[in-house]
Amino acid sequence: MSPVLVLGIDGVRHDALCAASTPELDRLATAGFRVPVPVAADSPTISGPCWTTIATGLPAPVHGVRDNATPGNPVRPDFLSRIRAARPGTTTFAAAGWAPLVRPVGCGPIFAGHGFRPLAPDERYDVAAANRADEAIVAATVDVLSAGTEAGTPAAAFVHLGTPDLVAHRDGVAIGYRQAIETADRRAGRILAAVRARAAATGEDWTVLVATDHGHRDGGGHGGDSVAERAAWLIAAGPGVPRRPPSMPTQADIYPLVLSAAGVRPADAGGEADG
Repeated sequence: MSPVLVLGIDGVRHDALCAASTPELDRLATAGFRVPVPVAADSPTISGPCWTTIATGLPAPVHGVRDNATPGNPVRPDFLSRIRAARPGTTTFAAAGWAPLVRPVGCGPIFAGHGFRPLAPDERYDVAAANRADEAIVAATVDVLSAGTEAGTPAAAFVHLGTPDLVAHRDGVAIGYRQAIETADRRAGRILAAVRARAAATGEDWTVLVATDHGHRDGGGHGGDSVAERAAWLIAAGPGVPRRPPSMPTQADIYPLVLSAAGVRPADAGGEADG
């Protein structure tokens, strides 16, 4: 059983990730693995459906989220909710600038329960706002991971950084996009440093997964069927991660991987099998 951090970096195309300077994510991948994870053919390349598949382990036709505006079917809880239910008294943490991930707006909440969102409801979600949100999210996550001893600290967390997606929408897959990915890597590094410091202080052995939801067309934008828009990926390392990556990983595989690392068994009678 391992504490688990899932770091979501929105809208980062796999080839753009590989072309950017990302020493923090590279170090994590060296300790585990990095694999391309194309968005499934039956899923729109849109944040709501993709993050819902990651959160629930269900394909889009089953969970029913087809866009960012309309909730899907309450078929299965997200992995943070599952961990809380399976381990009473356990706390989890979720933070995102994009409201539907943690709030009952649009297709959300994708992650049920309290979630930290550092933007005012009426604030325009542009690149500057996304950068402010990501900075606040990193600070809040570091604070949570650094707090005291085991009491009150999360057994699992989902943390979302959204700036690269907004930059791609504005500028396309160009130098600014690469710079946004590199900034996200530095922000991830601050969170990973807090994980390492916490592990050194408590003896906890954390499992860390980093994923994106979708890619982008060269000119920016997503939602279509192109290879570039489906170019997602997964980085994973820690005691809950297999020594070899799955041969044909899907975004739905992230859910059972998180549960397994957290020591939560797959669904038994009365529910669908996990992964």
